[in-house]
Amino acid sequence: MPTNVRTIDLPERLNGHRKGIKGVYVPGPEMIGKILESFKLAERKYVDQMGELQRIETAQKLQRAVLLAGPTGSGKSLLAKEFAGKKGMPFVHVTATEDTTDAKMRGYNSPQTFFIEIDGKTANVEANVFVPSPLSIAAMSSDMPVVLFIDELHKMRKGVASLLHALANKGERMLPMVDLTGEVYKLHPETILVCALNPDAEYGTGFQEIDPALRRRFSTIYLGLPETVELYTKIVDVNLEGMKGKGPAEFAKTKGMLIDAVIKLNFSMEAYKAAEETGSDPTTIGGADLGNCLVGIKERISPDSVIAALEFIWTGVHPRIAVVENVIHSVVEEFGPTVKALENYFQKKGVW
Repeated sequence: MPTNVRTIDLPERLNGHRKGIKGVYVPGPEMIGKILESFKLAERKYVDQMGELQRIETAQKLQRAVLLAGPTGSGKSLLAKEFAGKKGMPFVHVTATEDTTDAKMRGYNSPQTFFIEIDGKTANVEANVFVPSPLSIAAMSSDMPVVLFIDELHKMRKGVASLLHALANKGERMLPMVDLTGEVYKLHPETILVCALNPDAEYGTGFQEIDPALRRRFSTIYLGLPETVELYTKIVDVNLEGMKGKGPAEFAKTKGMLIDAVIKLNFSMEAYKAAEETGSDPTTIGGADLGNCLVGIKERISPDSVIAALEFIWTGVHPRIAVVENVIHSVVEEFGPTVKALENYFQKKGVW
């Protein structure tokens, strides 16, 4: 029968934890190492456009934080994963939301019950344990460099985002946890902080609202959607390499027509947005093929959507169905006339 023991000297080590400065049990190096091993990735399928991987590697050597800015589908997460995979480094992914609290970002202390042996008897003891977040696990990794990736930075509340100042500052690179564990965790010299955001997002606090002092701590890489047929085709082909079996006879033609149509539509969306911002008449953009339907499109079309449509087409799904369900539905504000107008657009462009 376990014995309840409340007032004893607890050991320095307890179930993979070490006793910290404030008596709080903190995950030990071995536990941190085992957790991070599970975060390692294989190399991804990112197509380098303008030397982004080299620029991130340079920032890593200089111990600079990196900010990846770009629209949805521009490859921000994929780029960070590719860098981690090539380097053999754990990829610690944190997604910020408007509901992200300080506890979710740093972790929290929690009383937990352990069974230990005292004088030949099993004792039931309670100890205060630090429950780390992915972010704090990355910061506590003193033996292994990691890629700490914080996505959707524009959604993070200002009060919570303030903890990034010390992490991103080249002269500090630390996570103060004095109030929780009594300790300050310095990033491994080769650990790199990579944050990502969509500067055009209409949700969250927005790029413009991020503290300028914080923005200056980052080297910013802007990633756009591919604008040439050659680059778009290269990205698509790399991601279709694993397709099994024989595709439809007209697959290559369909792929080319779809990529060309998407690039032209994205350019029309850019022109439409610019016309709105300058007070010009945006309804003249796109010509007869698009009419007024651009107003019903919420964002430009990403390579992910095109790749998904082509995967469906490869397996025998009719191009119209594949494009409507994977491309058109992903960017319209609501179903109805805009969907029909875009169907007509892709049909006139020869996709089917």
